[in-house]
Amino acid sequence: MTDNLLPAIPPVFSAGNRQIITDQYVPKNVVDEAVAFKYKVFHRLNARKITFKNVSFEHSVFDGCYFHSCVFDSCNFTGCRFIGSNLHQSSFPGSRFDYATFERCQIDSDILTAWIPREENLKMRFARSLRMNFQQIGDAKAVNQAITQELHATSRHLLESWLSEEEFYRKKYPGLQRIRQFLAWVDFWALHFIWGNGESITKLLRTIIIAMVVIAVYDANASTSSATILDYWESLKAAPAIFLGTLSRPLHTTAAASMIVATRLLALSLLTALLVKRFGRLARFAVARSIGHQTSTYLPASLDLTQISTLPNFRYISMNDCAACGRKVTRLRGTCIWSPDFCFRPTVSTSLSRWAYLPPTKQARRIARSSLASFLSRLVSYR
Repeated sequence: MTDNLLPAIPPVFSAGNRQIITDQYVPKNVVDEAVAFKYKVFHRLNARKITFKNVSFEHSVFDGCYFHSCVFDSCNFTGCRFIGSNLHQSSFPGSRFDYATFERCQIDSDILTAWIPREENLKMRFARSLRMNFQQIGDAKAVNQAITQELHATSRHLLESWLSEEEFYRKKYPGLQRIRQFLAWVDFWALHFIWGNGESITKLLRTIIIAMVVIAVYDANASTSSATILDYWESLKAAPAIFLGTLSRPLHTTAAASMIVATRLLALSLLTALLVKRFGRLARFAVARSIGHQTSTYLPASLDLTQISTLPNFRYISMNDCAACGRKVTRLRGTCIWSPDFCFRPTVSTSLSRWAYLPPTKQARRIARSSLASFLSRLVSYR
């Protein structure tokens, strides 16, 4: 369909006020600016050791931008979207991030405490967006911090949704929805108490200890009608063996024995799932980082994607987003083929099946062997 045949824009729409700014940099500090940075789409905007004080960035988009060691003091980032940007060592004292989102951005975890909104639902969404961002760049420690803050904000939000008398909650959750929020809070609190919603080994061990104490109390009362402190102590010492099934008690009823077995299986299942989740996340991020920091030395610098098909004897398997620059690029041995001058940190995760490959020449075989050996050595070193 040609441009002349395209349907006309309905009259209910009007032209937006967004301005696209590409390949610019900020040369000096900016103070008390309420218009220049608002409603903009910044492509590859650069700034280094610049201070932004009381600047409004409302509803702006930062795509592939570079802000190194900058200070954003009391700035407004309401509704902003950060995509593939580098905010390394930048700080945000007193800044607002209402409804802001982050994708594949290099940013310090200090931002989690730089902005603490009064509304728990905003805090929850803010922590969730940062958690997903840290997962994309492979920062396992920051992911755990974001999950902790997200769970705390979720708990507070669910509690206030049925308990608070504020106008916002009463309008959003009227009538029976208030009861539904109460049940959601009870479910969340129960899982949080049992095993920290899958994030706390300490809470799961505490739950197992409580289960052993309950088993000890039941065992002492089942053994004698008038249990003494000594009886409770002896039952407490035998509780771990009863819980693990290595010691059987004929005096226990069938229902009690079945409950102990079910509790044991459930506790061990939760412990296994928690360990796999926590340590599997660390191992996955470590392998992704080890692959992502390899370099390509035999491709032309700043290779344009339109030139890929013209290269002699070159084929590729898939095209994916680079975790740093966000451009559509071809992965070659886990590395963005764009030159490091353009892509300041070409970190991408990959797998063996997604590697691009060269035709079976001697040079290609030598490169494949060295690449595979490097991958296996890095994989073993992180185990």
